[in-house]
Amino acid sequence: MKKTITNILILLPTAFLITSLAVIYTLKSGPIKWTPLMLKREWQFRGTGTVSKMYWVPLQEISPNAIKAIVMSEDQRFMEHHGVDLVELERMLRSYKNGDAGLRGCSTITQQVAKNCFTFSSNTYLRKAMELYWASLMEIFWSKERILEVYLNVMEVGKGLYGIEAAAREYFHCSAKNMTEHDAASLAVILPCPLTLSPAEAWNTRSERIEKLVVRLNK
Repeated sequence: MKKTITNILILLPTAFLITSLAVIYTLKSGPIKWTPLMLKREWQFRGTGTVSKMYWVPLQEISPNAIKAIVMSEDQRFMEHHGVDLVELERMLRSYKNGDAGLRGCSTITQQVAKNCFTFSSNTYLRKAMELYWASLMEIFWSKERILEVYLNVMEVGKGLYGIEAAAREYFHCSAKNMTEHDAASLAVILPCPLTLSPAEAWNTRSERIEKLVVRLNK
């Protein structure tokens, strides 16, 4: 009996590791059509008439304005870190200890991809642990360009809206490759709360932040 339990304790983690490596390798290229977050939202929005929209576009067909604005807004050290922004994490903890601010999220783009693609976004420590696990695998086996491409295509940008192409069509009546600096900046500032704020509303509530982001984009 003891030997059986020992074998199970060895086999289960091994099987999980092999399976997760296979998943990471499979998703290393090509479009990702759905994510656990999308399935979760489908269930949440059932009966409301909400129709999910997502249009996959390659990274090279996305406006440099949009790429730059979102990286600057969401994860400025994206190209430098290995999945976890230790600089931002240390800054957050220091502010918390000094009583300057409460605990806040400081997830990187890689962690957000992990959350959207490999978890159901539950607010638990287990989800955070799994998020870090998948983020580590992505940083090892995917390129930064692939991580960014997936993020821009699966990020939640509104009720039933996923990805930058869906956002461009819905909010700015253009394609992702034709987004202007103002389009990109106003989309970037709603990403922390896409279900409660649209780019049009952001101009009233976060216009100063949008304008500052536009200035930085033009430097």
